[in-house]
This record gives sequence, structure tokens and C-alpha cells, in this order.
Amino acid sequence: MRSELFVKFAVPALISVCASLGAQSKTVSSPPGWETTEANSFGYYLGAYANERFQAADATSRKQIMLVKEISYRLDQKNYNPNSASGGAGKSWAKVTLHMSECDFDKMTSTFNTNPVTTPTKVYDSATSWATQSGYPSTKPAPWGGNGIRFPFKSTPWLYTGVNDMLLDYEFTGGTLANSGAWAGATSKRYYLDGIKSPNLTAGAATEYPASKGQTTPPNCMDSFHAPSTSRAAYNNIQGINVSNADRKSNPGEVYFQWRSFYTAPSKPVIKALGFAGVPAGIPIGTHCNKLYLDTTQPYFTIGQTAGSTGTSPFTRMNAKFLPPMGGISVWFQCAWDDSVLKRFSLTTASERKIPAGPPPLGPRRQSVRTSDPTAKTGSGPTLNGDNAGYAYNPIYLITYN
Repeated sequence: MRSELFVKFAVPALISVCASLGAQSKTVSSPPGWETTEANSFGYYLGAYANERFQAADATSRKQIMLVKEISYRLDQKNYNPNSASGGAGKSWAKVTLHMSECDFDKMTSTFNTNPVTTPTKVYDSATSWATQSGYPSTKPAPWGGNGIRFPFKSTPWLYTGVNDMLLDYEFTGGTLANSGAWAGATSKRYYLDGIKSPNLTAGAATEYPASKGQTTPPNCMDSFHAPSTSRAAYNNIQGINVSNADRKSNPGEVYFQWRSFYTAPSKPVIKALGFAGVPAGIPIGTHCNKLYLDTTQPYFTIGQTAGSTGTSPFTRMNAKFLPPMGGISVWFQCAWDDSVLKRFSLTTASERKIPAGPPPLGPRRQSVRTSDPTAKTGSGPTLNGDNAGYAYNPIYLITYN
């Protein structure tokens, strides 16, 4: 009720006051803080297709009341080559439209027309061209709106009440390239815009025993099936341990890792052992390869698998909800097998991983839905700015407002 009254009575008064005073334009970036500073990544899916629909949701501007007059983007700091994958070929569209509305960021779906919670307002409707870019931009950061990457609104600005989140809804149609290259359907042509990459996981510290996967009993020890080598050995491969935040769509808010072994006996059993204590100096137990680094006087458990034809075990994947008391705990990994020729008990190198103290902070609350078919009712996404390569789908932009 309060927001309805605001729109009914306060909005006309606000527009009238701004118009009468000729209010000076202000700017703020989405996300805030990048108005004059180069961001740390890039985005290239906006305008990537000859025909495209692209919805961008921004939850970083809530509680700000703005009469928005323009949305603009800027080039990323790249060495552009218009005739290569590094992008920069000039683009023109017969028509580009932009509708502005408000949305509920946390309820965004892949269905375009269900995302606005206020009536969309068409603020831009025009043929549009982005100039060809060769080499680096002339300044760092590049100017906002440079190369024609700007969307000035029609004579009347759009009121953002700040009650909900901001939603930008673009439709690009009839695209052609300045270099006359093929560009149709799902064929994308990159034009790198400035963007921000935010971490979605924290990786735990890692230590190998012996150091650098080195072998001492004997040098470069692995199953006798494998040809002798000075550059490989039987070892653990631990991917993790990581703690992710809620931005990451896979394993959000979890501690997780995946684990496999290399160069044990092909197509033969391998025993994986995981514990929470180890002996950095190792314990000699008469094995063909390596000492025992896992402290078997403390709790541990084992997993039996069969290695593949090259002596590589399948991945073991583990994940659990992260709880603060887990932070700092050491997890030790080591594998065992019987040498296929010598028939002797053997051990891989060992790995120690520390569970991080916690996940990184959430990234900027921005996400997008897009498709190369503007007539489609649904698109790919929503993709959060902080989800894996989500930065590529969420270029930063500048809001000009009164």
C-alpha cells in the first residue's frame, strides 16, 4: 500500500520538481564503485547476437530513487582485433529496444515476461551501431558510452522508485557486422565490455608429502607397468578443498572436493584413505613406493575402487554443508595398491588440505537471462554475476539520472 501511494502521489511531484529545477545529472555504476576505475574482468554476451533478448537484473541500487536518463557501457581493456576471436568488429542493428521496470531479484526465472513486477516502460527504440575497435581503448578505463555503446532515453526519464530491484530488458534485431562476417542465429560475435569477476569459493591451503610429489622410495616410484619417468609418479590429485558461497550454483554454501589417483596398477584395485591427522616426516613400513603419511592412530576411513586401464582411479566426490567449526581442519589423503609386476604393497604420495575458514563474501547482486531468439518466452539463466563465468553475462554499466 505504501509503494502504491508513493507512485500515485510522490512520483508526479518528483518529476515536476526535477524538471522545473533542471536538476544536474548524476551517475552511479552497477555495481557501485566502478565509475572511474577499471574493473577486473569483462562481459561479452550483451549484443553478442544478430538477434537477441537480454534481461539484466540489478539489486545493488535498492532504496535509491532515481529519474534514469541513460544506460551506458564501456569497452574492456583488451587488445581488440576485429577479425579474430578477441572481438571488436563493428556491429549495427536495424532496431534495438530497451524496456525498464522493477523486479524481485530473488524471484527471477528464465521466463522473461514474469520477471517484471511493475509495468515495463519503453525508454529506447532506435537503430543502433557500435563502432569497430582495433587495439586498446584510448584511455583506461575506456569512456562510458564510447563507440556508441549507450542507450539515451527518450525525452521523459524513467522513475526508479528503489522499492524493488532494477530490470533492463533489451531486444536486438537485424544485426550485421561492419566486416560483413557471417552473423546469424546462435552464432555469437564478442564485443568485450568491462565487467567484474567476484570469487565464489575459497580454496584451502595444500601441502604435498614428499614435497612437489617427489619420490624417495625409490625415485619417481609408480606401478611397474608404467615406463620409468623422471616427470611422473604415483600420486593423489585433490581438486579442493573449497568452500563456496551461495553465488555458486553447484555446491552452494558447501565444503567439497574431488579426488583421484594416478599411475597405480591398471585395471586393478586401489584403496583410497582419508583421515584428519598425518605424519609429515612419514613412517617407513617397508612398502615398494613411499612412506605412510596418514596417521592411522587417529580416525580415518577407506574407499575401494578399480583403477582404469591407464592406472588412473575414478573421481571420488564429497560435499557437505559448511559449518564454521570446520574451518582450519586438516584433511589427509593417501592411496595404496599392489604393484602389478612386483606384487608388493605400494603407496602414493600424500596430500594435506586445510578446510578454509569460510566462503568469500557474496558478489554484487546482478544476474541476467538471455537468448538468441527474441521471440522465445524463456532464455538461458538466470546467471548470477558470481556464478563461475557469470561475469561474462553481466557487464557493468553506468546509470545517468537526476
